[in-house]
Amino acid sequence: ILLVARVGTVAFGMAMGLFSVLLDSVGISLAWVYSFMGIIIGSGVVPLALCILLPDTNGYAATAALPVGTLLALAAWLAQAMRASGELTVASLGETTPM
Repeated sequence: ILLVARVGTVAFGMAMGLFSVLLDSVGISLAWVYSFMGIIIGSGVVPLALCILLPDTNGYAATAALPVGTLLALAAWLAQAMRASGELTVASLGETTPM
């Protein structure tokens, strides 16, 4: 099992290294990746927390909150980047102003 863990760790490291080189070659910065991750992952925090903490949370509302929150977060990110820089590019989305 130790060999499998070591091989898995090395393979994951190599895959992430290759992925980062690929992103850098197409011009996507680390700031863009962090912003995108926060938008995609962050939209599920409140519905999940409500499901865990409140016993009477509506399951349908919590389920619908995730895609609706994600779409609204993406729309707000794109709109703010467009408003702040006047154009919608990968560079304008990677700036810290839209956050």
